[in-house]
Amino acid sequence: MLSGCAEKQVAIIAPYDFSKVRRISVQPLDGPGGAAATDEFVKQLVGTGLEVTDSHHPGDVVLKGSVIDYKSNNQLMVFLGGNNPILTPSTQATPESAMLGVHKTQVASVMATVGIQARLLDTSTHNIVWAGSYSYEGLDLPTALTRVVGALKQSMERALPQLIRRVPS
Repeated sequence: MLSGCAEKQVAIIAPYDFSKVRRISVQPLDGPGGAAATDEFVKQLVGTGLEVTDSHHPGDVVLKGSVIDYKSNNQLMVFLGGNNPILTPSTQATPESAMLGVHKTQVASVMATVGIQARLLDTSTHNIVWAGSYSYEGLDLPTALTRVVGALKQSMERALPQLIRRVPS
């Protein structure tokens, strides 16, 4: 069973001619988990319609950002059984042992939280042309990170249709 919770904010700054963008540079993201987030952005951007480079090889736009939340093992467990929901942070009991004797109990567990704020800057003017933030709570850090970067990439696709993965013909 997979579960998660998400929050998203996006801004596209107009007017900007996104059709001229052919290369995107990815600058290392700041904050805890920044290296992992940078790698995930590169992984998801490679194979799209844009050339992806590092910050030492300037592109038409540069992706910058900060990891604002990168936590594992929050372990918020919610036991929903009968008419008495129980919230327990960092419980030592396993969900199975805590639920003994409770009929039709459901368990939700948040094990990881990832939040990223990102922006695209035009390299010639240094103006922000797109900005977005997204956070996600899920079962593990890699899944949460993949979902956050995927959501931000999808948001960028609205401004940069070149990012939509090309299917070889």
